[in-house]
Amino acid sequence: MKIFRKHPIYLIIILILTVCSSASSVYAGYSLGLLYESLEQTSFQLLFRNSFFIISIWILSIAINYILDCMIAYTLKVINVDIRKTYTHDISNLKYRDYTRNNTGYYISRLTNDIERFDESALLSIFSLMGNMLKMLFSFIAITSMHSYLAYFTIASTFIMLIIPNITKPIIGKYSNNVSNRQEAFVGILNETFSNYIVFKTNNLMKKFRDRINNESNNLEQDKLKFQFIKDLIMRINSAINILFQIGTLMFTVYLVINNAVYPGAILSIANLVGVFFSSSLGVFNDIVTYNSSKPITNKLSEFDWLNEQDYNTASVALTDQIQSIKSGKLSFNYDENMSIFNDINLTFEFPNKYVIIGESGSGKSTLLKCIAGLYESYSGKIFYNNFPLKELNLPDVWNQVVYLDQTSTLFTGTIKENLTLGEEYSEEEIIEVLERVNAYNFVCSNDEGLDYMVTEGGKNFSGGQKQRLAIARGLLRKPRILLIDEATSALDERNKKLIESTILQDPELMVIMISHNINQDTEAYIDKIIQLDDIQ
Repeated sequence: MKIFRKHPIYLIIILILTVCSSASSVYAGYSLGLLYESLEQTSFQLLFRNSFFIISIWILSIAINYILDCMIAYTLKVINVDIRKTYTHDISNLKYRDYTRNNTGYYISRLTNDIERFDESALLSIFSLMGNMLKMLFSFIAITSMHSYLAYFTIASTFIMLIIPNITKPIIGKYSNNVSNRQEAFVGILNETFSNYIVFKTNNLMKKFRDRINNESNNLEQDKLKFQFIKDLIMRINSAINILFQIGTLMFTVYLVINNAVYPGAILSIANLVGVFFSSSLGVFNDIVTYNSSKPITNKLSEFDWLNEQDYNTASVALTDQIQSIKSGKLSFNYDENMSIFNDINLTFEFPNKYVIIGESGSGKSTLLKCIAGLYESYSGKIFYNNFPLKELNLPDVWNQVVYLDQTSTLFTGTIKENLTLGEEYSEEEIIEVLERVNAYNFVCSNDEGLDYMVTEGGKNFSGGQKQRLAIARGLLRKPRILLIDEATSALDERNKKLIESTILQDPELMVIMISHNINQDTEAYIDKIIQLDDIQ
């Protein structure tokens, strides 16, 4: 696995501990024959010494196993953190349009269900497989040292047992893949349903709300049940075969004792070693079956670039100068062959002018703004920043000067200050200044905690207008040169809308491109140009 290439030292330590653990437990079983030797010599002192030796070996084996378990747990923690870090890095490098092709449930499932199943089905089965194979090897060596015929018998039985995983691999893979896909769909349904709680509530459809979740939950559990039935059936069949081989080996050992081929005390050792060998061979089989069931998850994780932590930005042109103009030339956008949004848009925006784009619903206003912001790249035609094609520019350089605000006004769980700064360093004076510009300072200070007031999930403890003002303040705090506003004041009352728009439009250090359905007469005086999108196509 590629993930182990990043953490080889952990794998080496686990391998060393597994060798020690397997060797000590097998040797402890092998040493049981010493008890029979004590019985033959009727020596209590020898019995005590041999018993103490065997107990010491078992205690050592238990101690090593504990250290091994701790090391495996720590390695799982390191790997899980690394998987989430890598996957989050990959997501952050997706183009916006590519990101929106999947719902949030898809990404959440990858970071939760998939990693949990990867732990259980892949990583733990690999570590267990290492231990079981080493126990098989050491117990086989011990059995062989007692009689070669016992070695031939165990080889033949092992070969038969290991055929089964190859036969059952396609069946296990099919049912495991069904579970993986169903879990992904379930998380998506949960996210979509809970996000639209108000739709069900206000339409008196709470039964549909419950049914939607319960039906998908039932489908998920049904697929999990089928997978577990198949997996358990295969394992039980192999367990039965395993027991038959253990009994056969012991009967063969008794036969060898009767014929004086091995000494009678070997029965004690063989009974333990055969148990270890066949339980380990059963473990190998179960580990293979379990690992095969993880294939859909490991295939998903294999898409990650584990060893590359660089951003995937292939643009070669750095935007080092301040943005003076944005131009579009014959700009067109289609969602697909049959759905054209706009065609041949030719526009010029110059700093520090203020522009308002108006048009009918569905005319492409928001799409145009997303193209200008660099969020949509699948347009035809050209967009230029200071005469440089946008597609050739390093987008982080662009976003250092451009802030895009839409009407969703997302807030995160955390303090008001954390929501405004997003972890960046700003002085309290800078924060207060932008709050005053959007008329949010008073309601922030109305709470005893002020900037340390906690925002609940999704900003549920704020009104829509308050969330919009905080979102606008967050954008202004970054001191952008270009402000793109996609109806970011739509939830505000008329007074606050006029106040905030007037403040922004009068700022001489800003170029503003704003989408609006209606223009307030009081703010129209600050607008340099109104663009009717329907008229320029």
